[in-house]
Amino acid sequence: MKRQLTLFIFLLSIGWAGRPITAEDIVNIRYIAQPVIDPSGNYIAYVKIIPRGTDEKRGGSYREIWVTKLDGTDQRQYTFSPVNSWSPQWTPKGNLSFLSRGICHFCPEGKITTLEPKFILCPSKEGKQNC
Repeated sequence: MKRQLTLFIFLLSIGWAGRPITAEDIVNIRYIAQPVIDPSGNYIAYVKIIPRGTDEKRGGSYREIWVTKLDGTDQRQYTFSPVNSWSPQWTPKGNLSFLSRGICHFCPEGKITTLEPKFILCPSKEGKQNC
């Protein structure tokens, strides 16, 4: 069964992409994780996993915080690579909170440089302008 599934995925990749999937394709996949819906049920916050570029030093993927409406519109990016951010959560009042490490350009306290994880609380769903 496992071989049949592998063969099916291989053939599907050739038909869909016009070529087989390579190891490089798999390493460069961007994906989302840790989705969480806000208390109103209108927005979803999630972590977008971004692989490092070939010109960057070796290490893990970057993690960015994004917020979008449940229908997929109005996407807003809260943090940017190379800052790693994770664990988005909504407060009962609808504010977004998350953990972040590195340089945070959009923190309420201003520009902060730290290697330790820092708790960030954004007072709205408006993205970097109001975070």
